Amino acid sequence: MEWLDKEEKELILEEKRLEGEIRPEKAQAGAAHDQIPTLNLFNEIFTLNQNHPERIKAILPRFVNYVVCHMTDKKKGIGRLERGLLGKTV
Repeated sequence: MEWLDKEEKELILEEKRLEGEIRPEKAQAGAAHDQIPTLNLFNEIFTLNQNHPERIKAILPRFVNYVVCHMTDKKKGIGRLERGLLGKTV
């Protein structure tokens, strides 16, 4: 019986640990899912205006609020981009 109590406590701890790992993954997936309509709209606008780069340049600031490059290794060009599309951070 003591062994079962110990096993139960370990399983509860493992479940909490896994929930803690899954939560940020779900948030990231949700944020990416939210960006799909924005990117589809931009693709459509780009396709319609591919022969008019000045129009694309004028429209681009409405889709991209900011881009920040976080370089971990400048010599190798390794890093990650943080970007805000339509007011949301991706």
